[in-house]
Amino acid sequence: MIPVYSISKPFLAQAVVALGVDLESQIGEHLQGLSATYAERQIGRLLNHTSGLSDYSALAAYNEAVKANEPAWSREELLQRCESLNHAHEGFEYSNIGYLLLLMLVETRNGNRYYEALRELVLEPLGIEGFAEWTTRHPAIPDYDPGWVYSGTFLADPAAIAPAVSRLAQHRASTIGLTAGLKPVPYPNTGFAEPGYSYGFMNDGGRDGGNVRFVGHGGGGPGFQLMVLVQATNFTALVDYSTTGIDQAASIEALKARLLPQPKPIARRLPKRMLQLEDATRCLTLNRAYSEPEVNRVIDALFEDRMMARRLLVEWGFMTRTTDGREYRLQRRARPADLDLS
Repeated sequence: MIPVYSISKPFLAQAVVALGVDLESQIGEHLQGLSATYAERQIGRLLNHTSGLSDYSALAAYNEAVKANEPAWSREELLQRCESLNHAHEGFEYSNIGYLLLLMLVETRNGNRYYEALRELVLEPLGIEGFAEWTTRHPAIPDYDPGWVYSGTFLADPAAIAPAVSRLAQHRASTIGLTAGLKPVPYPNTGFAEPGYSYGFMNDGGRDGGNVRFVGHGGGGPGFQLMVLVQATNFTALVDYSTTGIDQAASIEALKARLLPQPKPIARRLPKRMLQLEDATRCLTLNRAYSEPEVNRVIDALFEDRMMARRLLVEWGFMTRTTDGREYRLQRRARPADLDLS
């Protein structure tokens, strides 16, 4: 098994959601003894990294201690040392400090240590296996104390990572949605066309009512670097990991290319053509209003002839279209009973 580092974050975020706490409440309402620097941060903003907090990687003493293979500090010492950092950021600012506070919330409310709480709140309810608690030094990185990962992590069988994140993404999509808490990420060259961050997920797309194309998360630390990506239309997922380092943006681009189906010609024979269109409807949401560009994005990933595929979806009764062509809605996934394919 290998450490997943920050791929733990979507699971931690789901544990917070599963607790049912008010995401607009301040973390200090749930955790006693926090300094004002931390106590007044809103839980929802901690989840999407918009609380203003810095990351503890900005603390020079932290990096020096890790490099020197020292034992991890206590959480209380870390938070005290991090008081000196700038905690007045605007917009998105990735913060492991914020996720440490969320981890402490989960432990306090659940009454168990992080991994046991995660198992009870997320892993067992979703039927996720192949993970394990990480509390002792890993044989591949014997000089690294896992206690330095204050924001929480665990070990995983590499083959279990992609299916687990896919299952989590499907659960999120069917409950609070993949755009819950979504905020734009103003970083260039991320590998995403429209980078954003929701509650624990890195997102591509989903702004202004548009489709979420991909969700996932990266993770990295001594010895291992990882990226897991889920295609949001069909929830296929892949993971990329290395012991020598990966470029996250390049990894995302490569995973996207492997996950996206190659556009195909529309079949000539009507029965096969019908099956193609029925498959295409699984990439769309019933009764949701789509603009023509939104429909085109889905169709372009599936068919070589966009205009013909879109016309057939309407003419064969799968979708409706307003007379001005500005709005589309999926009405059915199965062929109309009265449609003659002879």
